[in-house]
Amino acid sequence: METIDVTQEAMEQRIVRFDGVVPSNRSGRERGVPAVVTELLIPRALYPIMGPEGSNSPVFNFAMHGPDGVSMTVCEVDPGDGPALHAHHTTDEVFFVLEGDFRIEWGDHGEHAVELGRFDTIAVPPRVVRRFENVGEDTAYLLALVCGGAEGITEVEYTPDVGAQVVSSSGPEVRSLLEAAGVGFSAGEPGPGAAQ
Repeated sequence: METIDVTQEAMEQRIVRFDGVVPSNRSGRERGVPAVVTELLIPRALYPIMGPEGSNSPVFNFAMHGPDGVSMTVCEVDPGDGPALHAHHTTDEVFFVLEGDFRIEWGDHGEHAVELGRFDTIAVPPRVVRRFENVGEDTAYLLALVCGGAEGITEVEYTPDVGAQVVSSSGPEVRSLLEAAGVGFSAGEPGPGAAQ
């Protein structure tokens, strides 16, 4: 195999310094989404480290563009906290515990669960409803790798009850705002053509 030589300057373009990553957090700054809704949808802070070209969204502004079909986000999670139940259409999501203890739930209603500790990993396949929760007493950190088609890296589909909670707390206009940004609320519902 013929190898290539990469200059120091070129390699510097492939480095993300964590202290320079701008988190997506619960401030409600994401284009008019109230804090009560961001508290429901995401943990305290998401640090979008790397995503494919063109994958930035109203919530994720990745610090670096990397390989197609891969995104990497560090999740900072308070005790008892985590995102609402959600699924990804076409991408696998790998959770790697960096620090702390997490319960990973899956199933349309989160009816299955496993607890993971430091450096434990779970890979959740596409179209499986999932969430994570910090079950420890201190702030915990989780690395989320989303792998699959580049166009599906930032797509997410929450369960219908999450959509109802958004409307109840903040009105239908906020739900519409989220849907316009590509966030859906039909995870676990039969798709078109499914047997009724």
